Amino acid sequence: MDSFKNMVPQYALVTRSGEKLNVRAEELVVGDIIDVKFGDRVPADMRVITAHGFKWINSSLTGTAHGLVVRTGDRTVMGRIANLASGSGVGDTPIAKEIAHFIHIITAVAVFLGCAFFIIAFILGYYWLDAVIF
Repeated sequence: MDSFKNMVPQYALVTRSGEKLNVRAEELVVGDIIDVKFGDRVPADMRVITAHGFKWINSSLTGTAHGLVVRTGDRTVMGRIANLASGSGVGDTPIAKEIAHFIHIITAVAVFLGCAFFIIAFILGYYWLDAVIF
C-alpha cells in the first residue's frame, strides 16, 4: 500500500474557473483541468485534451499535456488496484473453493463405499473384524 501511495503525486496544477491553482491531489474533483509537465506523475484518471511531447514510459505518463479529470481517489485505476491488493487475504480463492468441494465429494464417496463393503462382507459371513479391515 505504501508503494501505491508513493506513485500518486502530492500536488497537482489545476485550472479552475480560469485560474491556475496548485492543489493537493486529494482535493481534485471530476471536471478539473490538470496540467502534467515533463517528469510529473498523473494525479488522477484523465482524458487528454491537448498534448505536446506526451509519452508513456514504464507504465506511467510523462511529458506536457492538459487533461480533464474523469475519476479520483479509489475510483481511479490505481485506486482499484490498491483496493484489490489490500483485500487479497479476504475469502477463499475460486480454486480453493473447488478443491474443498472436490474433497467433500471424495470423502462422501469413500465413507459410502466403506460402509457398503463392511455390510457386504458382514452379510457374506466374514468375521466382524475382518469386515472392518476389508
